Amino acid sequence: MVARQLICLLPFVLAVGVYLVHADGPFIYDDFPFIVENEDLRQLWPASWLRLGGGEHAQVNSRPLLSLTLALNYRVDGLEVRGYHFVNALLHGCCAMVLFGVLRRLWVQVEALAGQADGLALCGAVLWALHPLNSEVVYYVSQRSATLMGIFYLLTLYAFLRGLQGGRFWLVGAVLCCGLGMAAKEVMVSAPLLVLFCDRALAGGSLFQVLRRRVWFYGGLAATWLVLLRGLWVGPHGTAIGYGLGVSVWTYLLNQCAIIVDYMARVFWPHPLILDYGLPLPLAMGDVWWQGLLVLLALVLSGYAFLRWPGWGWLGIAFFMLLAPTSSFVPNLTEVGAERRMYMPLVILVAAFVVGANRIFNHYQVHRRHAAVLFVLLAVLLGWTTIRRGADYAGAISIWQTAVSARPQNARAHLNLGVALQVAGDLPAAVGHYRRVLALNPSMEEGYYNLGSVLQAQGNGQAAADLYLRALERNPDYANAYLNLGQIKKIQGDPAAAEKHYRRAIALDPKSSGAFSSLGKLFIAQGRSDSAMVYFRRVLALDPGLAEGYNSLGTALALQGQYVAALREYRRALEIDPGYQLARENVEQARRALDGR
Repeated sequence: MVARQLICLLPFVLAVGVYLVHADGPFIYDDFPFIVENEDLRQLWPASWLRLGGGEHAQVNSRPLLSLTLALNYRVDGLEVRGYHFVNALLHGCCAMVLFGVLRRLWVQVEALAGQADGLALCGAVLWALHPLNSEVVYYVSQRSATLMGIFYLLTLYAFLRGLQGGRFWLVGAVLCCGLGMAAKEVMVSAPLLVLFCDRALAGGSLFQVLRRRVWFYGGLAATWLVLLRGLWVGPHGTAIGYGLGVSVWTYLLNQCAIIVDYMARVFWPHPLILDYGLPLPLAMGDVWWQGLLVLLALVLSGYAFLRWPGWGWLGIAFFMLLAPTSSFVPNLTEVGAERRMYMPLVILVAAFVVGANRIFNHYQVHRRHAAVLFVLLAVLLGWTTIRRGADYAGAISIWQTAVSARPQNARAHLNLGVALQVAGDLPAAVGHYRRVLALNPSMEEGYYNLGSVLQAQGNGQAAADLYLRALERNPDYANAYLNLGQIKKIQGDPAAAEKHYRRAIALDPKSSGAFSSLGKLFIAQGRSDSAMVYFRRVLALDPGLAEGYNSLGTALALQGQYVAALREYRRALEIDPGYQLARENVEQARRALDGR
């Protein structure tokens, strides 16, 4: 027993060790709206993180268990990203450890595998834990939801398998774990059905007989769907997922045929890995006929095998059950595919691979020592590839470069690479990628806006203004485009137009401290200090830690001759940013003004 407990720790240790090699990678992409800019995570109580509702943080707020872990991370680490990566690695390690228990419990019930259950379960858990296809879930912080869901999905299975040996305690635990999984990610929706099919594969009989045998248990599992339904009802994922949104069910299904086959290829040859698969493409049946045929054949064979050989057939059914919530016929306008969707389906493929390899080794009488060497070599190769993938996540530029290389026709990948290059100061390279965005997708307003922002930074205001107007043609509610248009009109000497654009930006985004600040500075330039103070105070209400806001408020007070009050605001700015040179100069000017009285 002690040896088994130590063995089950090995997948945990290996998983955590591999992923902590690169634990300093930055927040990327969805991490910013879901973590960095998510005010709901800033306190544990009152539990704003538990507030189920739509809006810009809907994907997090409809998953309360994910929100809780992120709020706890923020409480301990603030926005220090290393702590978030550490927790992600620990959760993945825990998932691998529970997987060991599930595989062992499954295989001890198979007479041909019972004597090797510990070793086979160890092989399966280690290979799954180290497989680089799982790297997105760990390195990409906000995708922690997949790991949380995976833990409770596997715990549900584990508790159910223990419950088969007697004891309602374990079955009650399975229901509780299922409910917690529903609070982590919507893919958990398939868990009650997967357990039912597993029960049928192990115990025999019809599905109806299995239901009658444990009616209260399956009733409890079905009740956990209420957790998921409530989250989706009051906190839906915006307008990006569902029907009648611009992508037909048939078109999305055709896309998924190609994507599923691509996933399978990544399982056996995980290169190149893809952070962003892009948007659904307008495919016809002729474009993906062979991929569709493969997927359909696999589905039919799984159903047939479940009827004839329930143990093996259950694996095929489980694979499609785990993949169906994200890769079937429900259109997702923003994301046609994602590596993280394979997090749990990969469990099935690895389990099938391990059992199949074991049967081959036994048939050809391969010595266990030789089989162990092959396993270690494969584990080392997978772990090394995962570590190398971590180096891609070490910077925004490097990870988006891999996305562009893997999918050169993906406009969004070019857009995000352009943003990373622009932040790094490589404006010419950023311009090249923004132009590529517009060539690939002329309707993407972010491409016009971002290209305009680079041209504006380079001093080409009129060309930038034209691009902002083109962005607004595609999205009339683009607040930042109005803000930047206001900046350009101010420089061009048209304060009336500048004020109009600033006010429009504020109307569209009342939390935009930049728009309030810009309007206040415009009023300062016009000598309207009373109006300017109103907007600078609004800036500080939105962002109390903004040194520039206190300095600007001080300037407005100084214009009215209130030098004592102005000094107080300048000093507040310096308390926040001791190196703020303009505030230091304003302090000296205010002192001279007071001395001259």
